[in-house]
Amino acid sequence: MANFTSEIKKEFLHKKPRGNAGKTAIFSAFVRTGGCISFTREGLGFFLVTESEKIAEYYIALAEELFGISCVPHAAEDKLRGKAKLTVEYNGDKAFDALVGAGVFERGAGGNYELYTGIPARIIADEESRLAYIRGAFLGGGSCTLPRAGAKTGYHLEFVFAHEQTARDFAALLADSQLIAKIIPRKESFVVYLASLAAISDFFAVTGAENALETLNATAEAREEVNNSNRVNNCFVGNMDRTATAAAKQCIAIGALQAAGILPRLEEELRLVAAARLKDREASLSELADKLGCSKSCINHRMRRLMELYRDLKEEDKEQKKEQ
Repeated sequence: MANFTSEIKKEFLHKKPRGNAGKTAIFSAFVRTGGCISFTREGLGFFLVTESEKIAEYYIALAEELFGISCVPHAAEDKLRGKAKLTVEYNGDKAFDALVGAGVFERGAGGNYELYTGIPARIIADEESRLAYIRGAFLGGGSCTLPRAGAKTGYHLEFVFAHEQTARDFAALLADSQLIAKIIPRKESFVVYLASLAAISDFFAVTGAENALETLNATAEAREEVNNSNRVNNCFVGNMDRTATAAAKQCIAIGALQAAGILPRLEEELRLVAAARLKDREASLSELADKLGCSKSCINHRMRRLMELYRDLKEEDKEQKKEQ
């Protein structure tokens, strides 16, 4: 799905923060991903490179609103990939103040401003700012690919940063939302990535990308149908057995989470799905979705999350037994 990344970015552009703190966070993320500091005859400056006119327009609007500066867009061509791109730049006496505001320069131990390659705590001080920064990082330097039909692997969502410390701080920011990412160097950049269906599904749920989550679940379902089509066509009874087996495993997992005291602490959406499954142990996911008044893809996502929590619980039990 070549345009999936573009669809995610369009969705994130519709979730713009209202307060200045959130706007500053998203601007800071832009600078850390698609942006760069420049030094010209006019002095200190900075610029953003993007393939999206909408992102360029939003970046220009943020710079004007937050710092009172007017960025200048230039059209160019990425010769390596044969795609058009936009460079939005600013060189002027307000550049330093803007970069300080975005957390690119911070006061050092000696009281002077220094280049700061991490993510300052003040930039992501509240929930809106944290989500804004995550969305901004994807808008500025993110991409997501889904597997082709029949492929065994292919789920991949990533963010590209110029500095290792920024990547590490961003991975920690994701971890605060139970999104466990990995970091790898790539040429002169550092990539923070998620590479599983469950992790990417959770990312879309956390960031509120509902359309992307629907697309992801539809892809997962289609992929599963392709991989299992022969068995489904040749053995309907076997398919019913698998459904019953999956339901039984779900009940066992939910019971274990309940016994461990984890279930009551979960979000309401997960508790409702758990209660519905225990009440009707033979219902299909579609039937559960009808009873709860939501889509099957939502039930799929929530049930996967419950099963993942159950696997984590079993791993913790194993570790405790080893220590004993």
